[in-house]
Amino acid sequence: MSILIERKETDYEVMSFEQAQLEPGFAITTAYAMAWMSQLAYETANEEKVRRIAHRWAIESIDVLREPARSTLPLANTHGVIARKARRCIIAFAGTDPADLLNWITDFLPWEPAFRYSRRVSGRRRRCLDASWPRDRAVC
Repeated sequence: MSILIERKETDYEVMSFEQAQLEPGFAITTAYAMAWMSQLAYETANEEKVRRIAHRWAIESIDVLREPARSTLPLANTHGVIARKARRCIIAFAGTDPADLLNWITDFLPWEPAFRYSRRVSGRRRRCLDASWPRDRAVC
């Protein structure tokens, strides 16, 4: 990931999962926590940084997801985190890195039916789901 989307570790100090309800229904504190978890998915190049931040947030455990693209063509890799807290599983994927041309190319891959998902998923997002699927089922 590039400097355009990574943040300083001190930026993450504004967040706390203590008030996140992690229950069905909308709560602004939970939305805020999920937004920060999504940002953390961009930090997978530095696994120790991810672990320090997760520890500060009192996350029970966290796995860094870095899955290389499986293709003969050079495509973007999948990055994300799988976190567990209060018997809940939070999965967040990094989106498009504006400095990475391969991210842009894979964003425009055609849609394909996803046999194990409830609706059609774009090529890049399908690869994210496929990369995490075995892990999701094992740890969540």
